[in-house]
Amino acid sequence: MVREIVIENFRCFSSQKLSGLQRINVLVGPNGSGKTALLEAVFFVCGLSPELALRVKSFRGLSALSVMQNKEGYESLWKDLFHLFEQNREIKIFLKMDDHAERALHISYQEEVEQILAVGNIGKSPDTMTAITPISFVWKLQPENKVVPIIPEIHPEGLKFRPSEPFAALPGAFFAHTNTVPPEELAKFFSGLSKRNEETEFIQSIQSVYPEIEDLSIQFFSGMPALFASVKELPEKIPVNLLSAGITKLLTILLGLATHRNGIVCIDEIENGFYYETMPKIWSIIHLFARKYNVQIFASTHSWECLQAASEWVERVPEDFTLIQILAPNRHKSIAMHSGNAFVSAMAHHLDVR
Repeated sequence: MVREIVIENFRCFSSQKLSGLQRINVLVGPNGSGKTALLEAVFFVCGLSPELALRVKSFRGLSALSVMQNKEGYESLWKDLFHLFEQNREIKIFLKMDDHAERALHISYQEEVEQILAVGNIGKSPDTMTAITPISFVWKLQPENKVVPIIPEIHPEGLKFRPSEPFAALPGAFFAHTNTVPPEELAKFFSGLSKRNEETEFIQSIQSVYPEIEDLSIQFFSGMPALFASVKELPEKIPVNLLSAGITKLLTILLGLATHRNGIVCIDEIENGFYYETMPKIWSIIHLFARKYNVQIFASTHSWECLQAASEWVERVPEDFTLIQILAPNRHKSIAMHSGNAFVSAMAHHLDVR
């Protein structure tokens, strides 16, 4: 479990250190303060590939990215990762975990590495070729004492990411508020749960919030596997994606926790899609699954009702909760860390911690 995060020169963070992290960590703060950026930082370090940096762009609505075969186009893919676009400074993200384990990601341009020539310039004279300095993503793992660099390579068909050697990812998932997990992915997650004979508790947890759900199963929809629900008073099963945003989101979160055992799950705007009266029960179920599968959660929210609901179960297990309050949406950010007990006290006195 991550106990400390150190971030340098990443997105809106010049230099930040977060300590006292617990199983469930909730981020609050104004729009543009860096909540999503912090989630992305954690997600990047979990992964295995620079492709994650492009994937989160699609979560933010930039899905149609093309690789321009020149220096400007290449650097535009990564420029926004650097604080104030300062690409001459290295990005450093450290996750310090239990038992002195550490996972770090360093991102920088490798001036000393042989330059990549844009594929579109092949066949031209050297005087007219455009040189591209490659960017390097380097994962450093302790106590394995392993260093794994990956340099995105330009090819006619696009970018390729080739690790110098295989290494184990820290199981991680990122659920963006703007992105819906494809039905076939939900079916795949549920299939894995069912193969382990763990679907009964999962279905019962869903029913405790949405009692109209009688059962869940995998069926085919337009030739693709999808998760279907048997619903009271409906003559046929229906894809869960067609039921409601809240049901689909709870299914997604719980399946994500069950699928990423011993890992990290990041959830942007966790309250979206949920009716406020269901939030206390939803928080308790999320906490139950996080403990069962030994998953650490980082989640952002803007909602007072969501925080109020969280305080009801945090009061019972304050040791499993930390509130991360980003106080200033500017260059010199201030982050306050609040324990579970401090959070419960603040909510009891109606202090707005958002």
